[in-house]
Amino acid sequence: MKISREGILLNCCTASRALVLATGLMLAPQLAAAHPHVWITARSDVVFNEAGLIVAVVNDWTLDEAYSAVASDGLDLNKDGTYDTSELEPLTKENIDSLKDFEYFTYVYQNAQKVSLAIPDDASQSMVGRNLQLRFRVPLSTPIDPKTQAFTYRVYDPSFYIAVEFDPSQPVHEVAAPSGCESKIEPPKQTEELSSTKDMLASKPMDWQAPVEENFGALFADVVAVHCK
Repeated sequence: MKISREGILLNCCTASRALVLATGLMLAPQLAAAHPHVWITARSDVVFNEAGLIVAVVNDWTLDEAYSAVASDGLDLNKDGTYDTSELEPLTKENIDSLKDFEYFTYVYQNAQKVSLAIPDDASQSMVGRNLQLRFRVPLSTPIDPKTQAFTYRVYDPSFYIAVEFDPSQPVHEVAAPSGCESKIEPPKQTEELSSTKDMLASKPMDWQAPVEENFGALFADVVAVHCK
């Protein structure tokens, strides 16, 4: 199978990922555990409309250097030493297309019931230092009123091939929120079961693929809850 930069981030639960990312792991051998292979530092915008309803979640992801080096290889088409948005556009499209079957790693809940999402209507990618930064807006199919309904979401890869951790300095921002709204991040409870599961995943062979249906990533995902008075 040919190793390609296209889809390198997130052909997220297929055997091709292990081959695609092999070069990246050679760049950073200290990262060579079975799971995770790629690290994302995440920030989120929770977007409100004029009626005070939540209409979208914007993901702002900074990808680790090893992934970024492999993904951007050969994309500086004009050889000017920088990566223009237009040069990164094919990679951005492939990333978003690859995420579609996995709800864009964005799992939104209304009163503890998962809600459907629309196709991202805005996506871009840039190189910041040595890290690719992917930003995309995921609209909700139906707006949610956080004053009358519990609104929560998690951002994670179900297979835990990719680890997503919120930036502790600025994890979540409310955009156009009415007064009385605030976000709270609830980390997963550190239990013996969680620790043993992480050890099990890390000990697996490099080419082992975690079954998507096992949803391992959910065990390690923070929960973002938005409350409005």
